Amino acid sequence: MASWRGLTRATGAFARLLVRGPPGDDATRQRVLWDLYEGFVGQFPDVVAVRPEDLLAAQGDGANWVVVDVRADAERAVSTLPGAISVEDLRRAASSFAGRRVVVYCTLGYRSARVARALAAEGWQVANLAGGALAWTHAGGSLVQGGVEVDVLHVYGSSYNVAASWVRAVW
Repeated sequence: MASWRGLTRATGAFARLLVRGPPGDDATRQRVLWDLYEGFVGQFPDVVAVRPEDLLAAQGDGANWVVVDVRADAERAVSTLPGAISVEDLRRAASSFAGRRVVVYCTLGYRSARVARALAAEGWQVANLAGGALAWTHAGGSLVQGGVEVDVLHVYGSSYNVAASWVRAVW
């Protein structure tokens, strides 16, 4: 029953974005973001999630997380979370990341949840960033391109244009 409610909330949030465009204030953007996330997260009960605030705090404490951006090359070319690598880079240099915890992310968390499930099956200690890069922006996380902070994020499509208001969304 809970997943049906989540799907109904997500469908409604998605429809509002298509009809009205992105909400103007950050509180509403966050509410829509979490409604979208709750609409699919029930499909991944086996995937560990980490909230953006917790990842930010862990990074500040010197935690040894490997941040992996599972988005397409064109999306990563716009911006990434600081220090993020691609899944291909993770696999190519797997031995150098042995024993480290991995956190994967995408725009909202669906694609990264699928990758998290696959990586866990391969033996990685992995968590999915709940709410993805969109939630990261609301938590105060920065975005970079080529090591330089930027204010732009590829949001996959107009229906996911719910990043924090300081972010310029492209798709």
